[in-house]
Amino acid sequence: MNNYLDIVDSRWSFGSYYRRRFLGDTLYTCFFYKDIELVLDREHAAVRDRFAEEMNREHETGGEVLERYYRQLRRFFDQMESYDQWTLEQIYGSVHSIRKQFLGAGAIEKAQIRRCLGSGTMGLGAGIDQSGVWQRLMEDSNGVVFCLADPNYFQYMVNDMGRAAELGKDLYVLTGQTAGDAILTREALAALPGMTPGGREPVFLEDRARYSLLDLSAVRYKEGLQQDIDLGKAVLIVYGDDGLFHCRNLNLPSIVRTVPSCYFARAIAGQFVGRGLCTIYVPPHFDILPLVPLIEKTRASYCQLARLERDFGPEIYELGLERLYARYPQYFINIYGEGGEERLPVRMDSGEEDSCSPYFYGSYCRRREELISGYLNGVPGLRYISAYMDGRTLSEIPVPWGCEEPQDGILVQGAVMAKARGSRVILADGGARSPRALVAEGEEEGMLLISNFLFFLTPKLVSWYNELRQERPMEQIGLDGGHLDYMLRYEGGRRVETFPLYRKACVAMKRDGSFLFFQYALGGGSISLGGRRLSWTAQDVNPQDSPGPVCIFTPYRSAHRTEEKTDGYCEFAGEGRFNLVVIQDKVVCARMGDVMVPSIGAVVSLARETGEDLIRALGFEAAGDGYYRWDGPEAVICLEPPEGIGAEDWDSVCWAFGGGMSLISDGESLFEQETGLSRLEDEGWLGPLSRQTQESEIHRLSKHPRTAVGVTDQGELFVLVFSGRTALSVGADYAQMGRIARTLVPNVRHMMNVDGGGSAVFGMAVGKVFVELSYPATSYTSPAGMVRRINTLLCMKQ
Repeated sequence: MNNYLDIVDSRWSFGSYYRRRFLGDTLYTCFFYKDIELVLDREHAAVRDRFAEEMNREHETGGEVLERYYRQLRRFFDQMESYDQWTLEQIYGSVHSIRKQFLGAGAIEKAQIRRCLGSGTMGLGAGIDQSGVWQRLMEDSNGVVFCLADPNYFQYMVNDMGRAAELGKDLYVLTGQTAGDAILTREALAALPGMTPGGREPVFLEDRARYSLLDLSAVRYKEGLQQDIDLGKAVLIVYGDDGLFHCRNLNLPSIVRTVPSCYFARAIAGQFVGRGLCTIYVPPHFDILPLVPLIEKTRASYCQLARLERDFGPEIYELGLERLYARYPQYFINIYGEGGEERLPVRMDSGEEDSCSPYFYGSYCRRREELISGYLNGVPGLRYISAYMDGRTLSEIPVPWGCEEPQDGILVQGAVMAKARGSRVILADGGARSPRALVAEGEEEGMLLISNFLFFLTPKLVSWYNELRQERPMEQIGLDGGHLDYMLRYEGGRRVETFPLYRKACVAMKRDGSFLFFQYALGGGSISLGGRRLSWTAQDVNPQDSPGPVCIFTPYRSAHRTEEKTDGYCEFAGEGRFNLVVIQDKVVCARMGDVMVPSIGAVVSLARETGEDLIRALGFEAAGDGYYRWDGPEAVICLEPPEGIGAEDWDSVCWAFGGGMSLISDGESLFEQETGLSRLEDEGWLGPLSRQTQESEIHRLSKHPRTAVGVTDQGELFVLVFSGRTALSVGADYAQMGRIARTLVPNVRHMMNVDGGGSAVFGMAVGKVFVELSYPATSYTSPAGMVRRINTLLCMKQ
């Protein structure tokens, strides 16, 4: 006699991705599954359990218990290298066992019931909608199996059970064995309102949970339901992200209803921008995981499959990936797009199905690149660059699209644009945003070329900044993003300028569409607070002794202390003076007494008498230990022009941004001439305070994904993106960037390195649809090939 239903087929296995799959990749340093968020940073585990924190807010557990739980959780994750042979589900299951040990299985179940009773509408906007397939499956089935893997979707399940009952279907509900597991027990579910739709009590089927999670190979046997499964007359509906991981290689069709929330669920669904409720169809014997490798570009997600099913019917699931690409190539041209591909000017016609081969994907990528190159190179005044350079000789060679083994070449995409006077910089408000979302929300502008731009303040940098100031809480900050280093722009008619913090590379665009490249170290200027204007001269910047009435301390003062350690390094300034710590254009701290020099801002230091006068005039509120609070408006900063740029030229600048690294100056490639290290020190990159702003040690001369912005002798703006950290492309170091740039853009005049790593991307936007042209590396928010959320974008436009 069978103990369990025959739900899974012979190819099924418990668990989704193995951790060893990510070895050597960014994903190896994190774990984002269900409600657990982990980042392994500086050999420590920064972990967050959103479910446990919710229990604490709801007074279902105590703060001391939560802290003990977190200590044990950190000890568990400190051993992450021991779990390379584990699946995501095994790791999560171990975490959940620790959770039950400290928070209590009964308390966890009560929290799950609370979620059920408080559940309502989930998601914002529209998600993947295959409700038509779902309705047909319901109508054609005799038995409907419901699985509540996430209590937040309880009301959806109750409503769906009501619909099935109205259709006269047999109702089955999966239950857990043990209180506190992912699926509620029969006793807990049966007691909830709405579980007997139309007076019909469902049949409860116990699932023998594995690692506290759903295990579809171990659902208690029920003869009538097994007959329906064998006849193709049953359907399974799973609520929550778990369905995306577990509904694979099943003997019956399934529907997953969820708002994909964790990293892996979003990748499988193809829903990184959309936040709507998804109703996703999974046909029998189908496995999505091979199509979503994560560390390489997605081949197909449920997003593409749902659009294909909508347009051509459920038969598309039987074709196989090769034939899908051959018949419907346009659906895959923007693999991370979530709609609107019909608005793209690049059209791919169907190919010959007989030509399908194991190398079909490489052929498809070459064809796609040829079409994109043809379109962009047809735009007057624009030259699109797409090249693959041998990693040793740096000579151009064919791109090994679709390669399975790691290559040592460098993939480079970019463009040279004449008369780029429509170019601008976009700063994402409220923290990092997806360029795909920003483009979709913006105005229709024709064709734009978009790259990532300069460095920005990340949550990790804010955490490091505040960690150094644990004993000075009044000097800690709560900022959630923004540009690092110098900035000049106009916002709603208001001129916004910030301090240059070091002596790093800058780029500015004048009103006539020409570009200036320069280094900018702070000189004289003024700052206005509440109508009070304070001025200083160049001699008042980082004075060695005898500071005047107003002076400025910047982190550049540590630029030449290159032997100092980064971690724990502190500098103090302004003893016996009134000091304002200014980050961007905000006063974040005020103190009569010394302050720590910020790595991401400057100190405006006033003589005691000047400071006391300012305190009285502006109504600063004493906060103890010499600190003051002030909730006034942003500071208005006005600086003298950079050295070598005349007042007339500077007055014609419409935007300027700094914080880059000089690579080519006046046609000379600095790192090829072995002057790079001295230039790095001169710009401030090697100083300990600057290194505190570098998550990935930007100053290291190693290969990574990189982005460079430059100008030619003829004044043309160009961008080059060097993809890296994938099997296709290893990335470039600074010397290689210079050599490759002079090969691909022979008339380069100036070029600077901007933000890179997981941010490095080059793409185009047409019809409010963004398409990646380069090959971005994985990040904590995106799989390989997809642009991640970033703060600053450079938009090239004629």
